[in-house]
Amino acid sequence: MDTLAAVHPSSDRAPAPPPWRRLLLRVHGVVQRSERFLRRAGRKLRKLARQPRKRAWRAKEAVAWAIQRPDLPLWRVLRGPRLRLGLYRDDIERVLHGLTRTRKPVSFVLVGANDGVENDMLHPFVRAGGWSGILVEPLPHLFGKLQQNLRGTPGLEFANVAIDRTPGMRELFYVEDLEGAPWYADKLGSFSREHVRKHGDSIPDIDERIASRLVECITLDSLCERHGVTRLDLVQIDAEGFDFEVIRSIDFQRLRPSVLIYEHAHLGVDEEACRRFLEELGYRVIRGRLDSMALADDVRTLLAGAGA
Repeated sequence: MDTLAAVHPSSDRAPAPPPWRRLLLRVHGVVQRSERFLRRAGRKLRKLARQPRKRAWRAKEAVAWAIQRPDLPLWRVLRGPRLRLGLYRDDIERVLHGLTRTRKPVSFVLVGANDGVENDMLHPFVRAGGWSGILVEPLPHLFGKLQQNLRGTPGLEFANVAIDRTPGMRELFYVEDLEGAPWYADKLGSFSREHVRKHGDSIPDIDERIASRLVECITLDSLCERHGVTRLDLVQIDAEGFDFEVIRSIDFQRLRPSVLIYEHAHLGVDEEACRRFLEELGYRVIRGRLDSMALADDVRTLLAGAGA
């Protein structure tokens, strides 16, 4: 045996650390891994901490919707309400909560109320109380459901008219034969026959199903005068492509809504004109996937809570 190797048998290796140092290194590794885990967990917890109220609100909305629709199949109930605000839905919800906290009562007009429940973001707020307003629906079969669904809710008035820039009678197109049609077919109502025909991909033989009727049209100002409304906190519009016409029917010198929510998805070339029109009036317009929200100066402070 080589004498040097016998004297220094492990000279090619670093000497092993003593036991106390190995223990400290192991503890240090555990602490580092724990810190990384806690940082990730902290970010997750902070994110989740912002969710409970929103999730509870949505669960409450889903339960209320399911209770009022016992005729629906189970798969529809499990899906819950169709919440269609998309990209800016959370911001709109927070602004609506802000209105609820700061305006007593919240004065609103809902143009195109349908049945007042399905696909209606205002329904849980209206049901909770503290809101006073007018729900507008021109189609008689939907107007009957609207009154039935919201019967007994304090502070509500109903108007079986359409909103337009020019008062008078006007032809409204809708889907009459609902056999084999999707769930939303009975809610399609527009002054444009072509707009209804756009849904031909999902409604078979749509040309044979379209019917029309004459409906009374009044301006939004006339509606408010008729019902004694002198202040508007919120106007929500779902007019199937005629939202800009409804907005232009508002006398912003006399009635200046704090919040305007309208559906831009069907505006087409009028979408940009509508946005510019509102911005020239001093509104800030936030565009979502299907709907847009316009905020006046008096509610800009709510933007901080909305995260916008």
